[in-house]
Amino acid sequence: MTRLILIAAICASACARPAAGTLRYKAQEPVWKVNDATTLEKRPEEREYLRTLYHVDGFFVRRLTRAMDFAPSGRALDVNSLDEVPDSTWFTNRIGVRDLTTDELRKGPNEKDSPFNHLPVKITGAKVGGTAIGFVAEDATGAKFLLKFDLPDVPEMETAAHVIGHRIVWASGYNVPEDHIGYLKRSDITVDPEAKLKDSFGKKTALTADRVDRALSMVFKTEDGRYRVLLSRFVPGRPIGPYAREGTRKDDPNDLIVHERRRSIRGQVPIFSWIHHNDLQEDNTLDTYIPVKLPNGEKDKNRGHVVHYLIDFGKSVGVMNNSNNWKTVGFTYRIDFAASLATFLTLGTWKRPWDRIEQPPYRGVAIFEADNFDPRRWKPNSIYFPYEDVDKFDGFWGAKIAMRFTREHLAAIIEEAQFTDPGARTYMLDTLIKRQRIVGRYWFQKVSPLDRFTVTGDQSGMRLCFDDLEYLYGFESGTPRYRVAAYDYAGKQIQSQPLVETSGGQACITSLPVGADRDGYTIVRIAAQRGDSARPPVRVHVARIAGGKLAVVGLRRE
Repeated sequence: MTRLILIAAICASACARPAAGTLRYKAQEPVWKVNDATTLEKRPEEREYLRTLYHVDGFFVRRLTRAMDFAPSGRALDVNSLDEVPDSTWFTNRIGVRDLTTDELRKGPNEKDSPFNHLPVKITGAKVGGTAIGFVAEDATGAKFLLKFDLPDVPEMETAAHVIGHRIVWASGYNVPEDHIGYLKRSDITVDPEAKLKDSFGKKTALTADRVDRALSMVFKTEDGRYRVLLSRFVPGRPIGPYAREGTRKDDPNDLIVHERRRSIRGQVPIFSWIHHNDLQEDNTLDTYIPVKLPNGEKDKNRGHVVHYLIDFGKSVGVMNNSNNWKTVGFTYRIDFAASLATFLTLGTWKRPWDRIEQPPYRGVAIFEADNFDPRRWKPNSIYFPYEDVDKFDGFWGAKIAMRFTREHLAAIIEEAQFTDPGARTYMLDTLIKRQRIVGRYWFQKVSPLDRFTVTGDQSGMRLCFDDLEYLYGFESGTPRYRVAAYDYAGKQIQSQPLVETSGGQACITSLPVGADRDGYTIVRIAAQRGDSARPPVRVHVARIAGGKLAVVGLRRE
């Protein structure tokens, strides 16, 4: 027995993580922009989305093979030394990193003039994919759009949801198309004599004005005869299909990180659970090939680079629940064996959380509420593998972004959705705020939620300041407490529990010593104290960079 205890003690000692950690960073500014847009000499092949095979693979085949892998995929790889996602062809830091005005949030990515200023809209074909009625169209300038509508029994619902989801996702940092909401009369819509309709087998037939009118008879129209529509501008470049939920695009040398290990994808979970954007599968993503511009102004169709988009947000804020008449959306997958088994084994007596949900009594508002929302149990409609691999660090990153939207920001976005019922605007704003705080509270509790580290000082000592997000957003009250220790580059402790000053969600550690060598390299280990226990620590790495200035050069959370 003594020998076993001794062996266990030796193993524990050998496996113990050094208090200062094992990672060290270069004494340089963190990378905030990745060059993943180097010119390719050949356009990648178009990637095809096959809906049936996609779902069979997701719900059965790949789900089983993933389960046999046992080990999780690992931490996200598309992060810089501060554990943040730098700008790339996938993501651009926006809200919170720079100030976004309410006008910017209303406008979103829309840089070109509105198609409603260039009528008529000419239908050139039918929308491919999805279940909603829609057409391919051009405005009077020749710009191409997808033309989408609301259904008569749920007026304003899908177009409003799309605008809300679209603007939030754009402000969060993602590439999305330019989308506009407005009203068209029938006289504002023409049909190209060459317009074609393609069926599910790829057969093309003429898309006549009569067919268009039959389709328009099934969409929402106001009492004065106008159609409420969404016009989504085609993204720049040549579309080459959706990006894969796992792996990389093999013929794109810039696509180096497997998608299931991208925080820019995994970190969507807190944001999408907040806005109840469940319709995330490969066909709601799009890669486009941006050609190189030649000196004469023309474009080289072969040479260019790939940019990655998220598209189609019309099923967010609960619209998926209404359009499919499924209250289970957000609680279960489309095919969910665990939920089915629980209902069967309890002979239907299990009180399922979705049974308590009711339709809000406001025009244009779907089944969207906060009282039964639980981020731990939120699920997209279909299995999306990167979301299966989300860890607490991805969740913290996404929740930080979600919490940066102020009430004024969200009110501006909702105004752009053009609800005609004032009660709908109020309800949507209040519900988004409630769900936002549920998301923030849940994910912030999993880590030491310390952020925005800054350092000042010189060789004689430094001052390290940071935001404590639980106090900043009012999730905690009272006096914040922290466990703090400082170490040099070699991991030798040089100070323990220095003075900490706190005020209004910000804390500063003062009189910290600076490491004696390696550019003053110092590691500050901070664990947020909550009650009688400490959260997992965050290690902040400080060093002198070019010019001799002290700077935060790295950050590692546990």
